[in-house]
Amino acid sequence: MALSGIAYRGGRGLACVLATLILQACSFAGSGPPAGHFSQFGAVAPDGDTVTVCSAHGCKVQHSFTFSRADIWEMENIMRANVRSSSPVDERRGIAKTLAWIETKVGPATGTATDRAGIDFTAGGDPTQQDCVDEATNATAYMMVMQRHGLIRGHEILAPMSKGVLIDGRWPHYFAVVQERSTGQKYAIDTFVGPNGVPPAVVPAEQYYGAG
Repeated sequence: MALSGIAYRGGRGLACVLATLILQACSFAGSGPPAGHFSQFGAVAPDGDTVTVCSAHGCKVQHSFTFSRADIWEMENIMRANVRSSSPVDERRGIAKTLAWIETKVGPATGTATDRAGIDFTAGGDPTQQDCVDEATNATAYMMVMQRHGLIRGHEILAPMSKGVLIDGRWPHYFAVVQERSTGQKYAIDTFVGPNGVPPAVVPAEQYYGAG
């Protein structure tokens, strides 16, 4: 699935471009634990049920948010409603639905409820808006909390992946990644393609942002 015309409506994601160009030599390719990604962008990794929510492009603004026990119960309910078997496909569907709900819960508390699909050149520094780095970092943190509570079992959460280096004709783009334990297949989990609260794109990582 190409992001052209979807994720970059209104602009080309300048923050993502600049961040990736600056950090290209040490960018992560969807492998290994997420800790390096958090460190790279100066973001705080999850601590128990507390996450740091990035916004303003490149994690310039960070808000702490702690999921309540009721929030965890709701995540459990969403996963239970969508994961009816041990199928990794069901689990990815549940992950997508749960991430959408999490955004509707976190958004009002962190000022990001009005985050639009993609970004534009004028949105840099706007604490209500999130670029691909913010989105990939946040989605990874949310999934780490889910995994902590046993809601993600068939997948390993990896460091976000970046694709596109300008010289290959594609704009750089970061997205969260999970790896199916039974097959080793990696999947992009990209909340950037829709506005706040819309389920993310879930696509095999090698196909994502690679065919358009």
